[in-house]
Amino acid sequence: MAEEREARESGNQRAARLAANAAKGGRAVVAKYGPEHMRAIGTRGASAVAAKYGLRHYSEIAARNRGVKKKRRAA
Repeated sequence: MAEEREARESGNQRAARLAANAAKGGRAVVAKYGPEHMRAIGTRGASAVAAKYGLRHYSEIAARNRGVKKKRRAA
């Protein structure tokens, strides 16, 4: 039954629903453990990415995002 409902949903609606649920879960974790806990998780994640791919990884992502944002503004 759940599969039928999901099949009828468009991709954008499903993505919006999932994003809303993810945000709700994130707010619940912040309420329970505090922002310091979330900051520590983010710091460990960023450190792991930097250790695996190097610091340049983030600058490359930022450069790609700048190009995307320029295209969106121009459209």
